[in-house]
Amino acid sequence: MRRSWLAPILSLGLLASPTALAADPAPPPAAQVTILWPRIIPSGDAAALRVQAEVLQASLLQRLGKALPGQRAELRPEPERRCPHDRCERLTLGALLLHRGQGCAVVATVHQPRGGAVRLAPWAGKLRLKAYQLQAGQRPEDFVTVEDFAPCAGLVEALAAGDADVEREIRAGAAPAKP
Repeated sequence: MRRSWLAPILSLGLLASPTALAADPAPPPAAQVTILWPRIIPSGDAAALRVQAEVLQASLLQRLGKALPGQRAELRPEPERRCPHDRCERLTLGALLLHRGQGCAVVATVHQPRGGAVRLAPWAGKLRLKAYQLQAGQRPEDFVTVEDFAPCAGLVEALAAGDADVEREIRAGAAPAKP
């Protein structure tokens, strides 16, 4: 059987050749940081707070850019709120969004790589933390008491007050563990 269609394709150079493969751009570098979908408490409010969750994830990306310029991030979609098996293989950022009525309070979570500690940073609202560092697998909501909620409608403005603390925790979470 004669392949009359093959000659025109070869003459156009559309088939891969060693030189064409060498000129292909390299795939983009892999993400170095994971940003989880925010954890919302009470969970029954999650659908109503979808916009606020998107704002939190975008804000974490901005904080990462300020704290660790040049780091590539992978944004995890809803409902990925936790690392698999409570073990984050790389630096992972998240947020705990606590909600009551028209009020919101937020704690940023910074998960150190390979199942290391989870650092907490108050981000919006007036919060009291029982601990600023947890073991992987512990639920951050068990260590947070909200003393005053910020208005959910002004979440971006409320987050601005805690941005520097979140950036500091991101840098600390990225630092090599001390032996």
